[in-house]
Amino acid sequence: MLKLSNTDSMNMKTSTYDRPHKVGIGLCTYKRPEQLALCLQSLNQLIKPQGIDWCLLIADNDKNSSAKGVVEDFRSQSQFPIFYVVETSSGIAATRNAVLKLGVEQRISELAFIDDDETVDPNWLAHSWLYYQSMESDVVTNRVITLYPHNTPEWIKKGKFYDANPIQTGQLMYSAATGNVLFNFQKIVAEYQIFFDEDLGASGGEDTEFFLRVRQAGMDIKGVSNAIVYEMLDPSRFSLRYLLKRNFMTQNSRVRYKYKNNVGKIRLLFYSCFQVVKGVLFIFPGGVLGRVRIYKGLVDLVSGFGRIMAFFGIHLPNDLYA
Repeated sequence: MLKLSNTDSMNMKTSTYDRPHKVGIGLCTYKRPEQLALCLQSLNQLIKPQGIDWCLLIADNDKNSSAKGVVEDFRSQSQFPIFYVVETSSGIAATRNAVLKLGVEQRISELAFIDDDETVDPNWLAHSWLYYQSMESDVVTNRVITLYPHNTPEWIKKGKFYDANPIQTGQLMYSAATGNVLFNFQKIVAEYQIFFDEDLGASGGEDTEFFLRVRQAGMDIKGVSNAIVYEMLDPSRFSLRYLLKRNFMTQNSRVRYKYKNNVGKIRLLFYSCFQVVKGVLFIFPGGVLGRVRIYKGLVDLVSGFGRIMAFFGIHLPNDLYA
């Protein structure tokens, strides 16, 4: 069982790495065997960048090892060496740290994170790696494109509620997420000893907080638009209740990390109040503006409330899937 506190991570011995570069592809999974299988099959179609070794690092957060059968079935056909571990401590931060520990053990030099419910474009790693190698940036964060099942409600597609914000190549980012990112593992983890904070518990935003500490250590995070992964929208996300809860929790958890000074917090409060007012205005004339506008108004409303609560230090447990 892996449990890395901040003190433990600082005591971990810094590793040195052989060349060529050894890139680890990190996956955290929890009771998603069908989606994990699709993800692994897409990874097997990847075009390998020249001049690197690579491996696949999988951390399963199910104590019953529900992903093991999928991993073992894939192992015989995989183009990667595979390293699999079960993380019995609950929580995504502990599971991400399990991947980081595997990376230390395998002496990787870079780590690319994706989610287990995503599939990758065959050129995903090649495009990300080319930009990473050519630019002075220790982190590159890339595009996630949402795909919609045939039975997706029209209001979700028309409203683009699950479409990620576009990323411009070279864009300086304030933080990143683990859904599609490549970073300098040797520098960030082995040298600077930055790990995911397990003390955040179920409040969410661990990846945002992780990469904010990376920025605070003086490292840049840049966007890359052509390194693409795809996420099929799960039917469990079709409900308005889920959408509103997701936006509330996302805004509530991120605010605590993004705004560190009083000027930023005051701007945040004004923007959040404006967002609430705009949401109310969109909701009441809903019969005229239509269903999508009503739902967008509700999203603005709950997002604004989430930010305002965070401004006053109120953060709720991230029980999004409950």
